[in-house]
Amino acid sequence: MNHSNKSEKPIISDETNLLIDLAWDDKVSFKDIEHRLGISEAEVKATMKKVLKPRSYVLWRERIKKYKKARR
Repeated sequence: MNHSNKSEKPIISDETNLLIDLAWDDKVSFKDIEHRLGISEAEVKATMKKVLKPRSYVLWRERIKKYKKARR
């Protein structure tokens, strides 16, 4: 019988890890991410929401709003 463990973390690709690192960096804009990875702002937000814990996502969004001008 195969039991799944809900506490297991999903496997994240190298590209997703890079996206997360870039998204958390205050000096990297969404345009920079799009240019480097070909991922739009909406896709970055959706990916972050999918892979981060809920509280981490909220903290990231608050941080984005704080540094909004620097990220454009």
